[in-house]
Amino acid sequence: MTYPTIRCGACHRKLAEGAYSYLAIKCPRCGVINQLKAVEPPTRTPRASTASDDHDTEPGHPSGQPPHRG
Repeated sequence: MTYPTIRCGACHRKLAEGAYSYLAIKCPRCGVINQLKAVEPPTRTPRASTASDDHDTEPGHPSGQPPHRG
């Protein structure tokens, strides 16, 4: 597995290779502190249930999805 190269934003010196969620690293050549944050796709949060949703779901159904009405 190859990791992406992390370079200084000012002088482009290679600082590291690796995966990160957040990284702050000082370049030994120019002294700039490089702060990098991983871009993550937005996570989908489950919708909060309401009292009106309770009658549409099938009790005891593992998926909690409405019953098939077709």
